[in-house]
Amino acid sequence: MISSLYQKHDVQDSVLEKWQCLVDLMAKLLQVPAGLIMRVGEEHIEVLVSSESPGNPYQPDEKADLGSLI
Repeated sequence: MISSLYQKHDVQDSVLEKWQCLVDLMAKLLQVPAGLIMRVGEEHIEVLVSSESPGNPYQPDEKADLGSLI
């Protein structure tokens, strides 16, 4: 069961900025529309960092239920 193992940690802004550069570079080098860093919670998975690349349909803080096909 995830709830007994899950702890939400705050991520410092300086780390998020580095991750933003990483996903932007990754999407560019791999020539894909989206690079993501995701966070899994007790009931949801959320986009923590999303590349700022053309055609990327994902936005930070978007959430989907775990087990959904969305």
